[in-house]
Amino acid sequence: EGCEFEQHLKDAHYVISQPFYPAYLTKERIGMASNLKAAITAGIGSDHVDLQAAIDHMVDVSEVTYCNSISVSEHVVMMILSLVRNYIPSHEVVKG
Repeated sequence: EGCEFEQHLKDAHYVISQPFYPAYLTKERIGMASNLKAAITAGIGSDHVDLQAAIDHMVDVSEVTYCNSISVSEHVVMMILSLVRNYIPSHEVVKG
C-alpha cells in the first residue's frame, strides 16, 4: 500500500490541507478516492490539486482565502522587530 495519507484517502469524503503541509491530490490519488467530494485549502493556492482530475471526478476545490492573514502579518511585524532590535547578531553573541 501507499503512504498513510493514501490509506485514509480511500474512505475520505473531504480533504483539508494547508500550504505548509499540502495534501498533494494527483490524478492517481483522486482516482483512488471514490468518495471524495471536496478538496479544501486552508490558505491561498490550489496548485497541489490536479484541477482537471478534480473536474473529471466532480470534486469541488476551494480555498479559505485570508484565513491566515492575521498570523502572516504578525509574523512580518516580528521579523521587522528582530531586524530593528538587532536580535539575530545579539543572539549569536549570547549563544557563542
